[in-house]
Amino acid sequence: MWAPGNVLGAPLVIAVSAQGFDLGRCSQNMMLAAWNEGVTSCPNGLRDGEKARELLGLGADDALGTVLGFGYPATARKPDARSAEEWSRGANRKPLDEVVVHL
Repeated sequence: MWAPGNVLGAPLVIAVSAQGFDLGRCSQNMMLAAWNEGVTSCPNGLRDGEKARELLGLGADDALGTVLGFGYPATARKPDARSAEEWSRGANRKPLDEVVVHL
């Protein structure tokens, strides 16, 4: 999903590109490491992938996976303020038992 406000307002933006590498794992690791340091992040799609590749000087074999925006949250994190279920309800997410299959 392309959300230009997330990119334009971010103090740090990283375009994730590689040859023969798992871009998802790379993005996930950066986002988790940032979160551990109190920095939030948001993955963004690209409105014009070809133009982005051109501007970044990427070659034909380079994959451009996503653009990550990073910044500090407007309010302090308080992860212990609620239970996992309360956080999920507040985020309007489905309960885990609706999305996880027990075999």
